[in-house]
Amino acid sequence: MSQPMHISEVLHQLILNNPQDPYAQILRKCPFIQIELLKQGYMTLDELSEEEKQRLSNHIDLEDLPHD
Repeated sequence: MSQPMHISEVLHQLILNNPQDPYAQILRKCPFIQIELLKQGYMTLDELSEEEKQRLSNHIDLEDLPHD
């Protein structure tokens, strides 16, 4: 790595570039990570279970997220 990266960028790269990585799979289940991935368009609501959608709706309005 030639340039310093913020830890959030490192996490995003791990999650996006290595979907089969066990750590990436765990991170994709974390609500605060799911919210950011949804906001940035890297994840869709279709990828979430109903339980995950319900949990996230306690923190954000899912209608405010970008739609395809």
